[in-house]
Amino acid sequence: MTALRSTAAFDSFYRSEYEWLLCYFRIRVGSDAAPDLVQEAFTRMLRSGAFERVDNPQAYLTRAAHNLLIEGARQWR
Repeated sequence: MTALRSTAAFDSFYRSEYEWLLCYFRIRVGSDAAPDLVQEAFTRMLRSGAFERVDNPQAYLTRAAHNLLIEGARQWR
C-alpha cells in the first residue's frame, strides 16, 4: 500500500469508527476523558503499523481501546 493510499484509507477508517469508539469510552469513563482515549487508541494503531497489517482493523482498534481501559484501571489502583 502506498503512503498516500494508506493515509486515505486510515482517514476513511478513522471517520467511520470514531463515533462508536467515542460512545464506547463515554459509557466507561465519561465524556471528559473519552476524546483523549479515542485519540490514543487510533494513535497506537497507526504507530504500531497494525492498520496496514491486520485483516480486521476494527477488531484491533477494539482491543486497543480495551487495553487502554485496563491500563487506566491499573494506574488508578
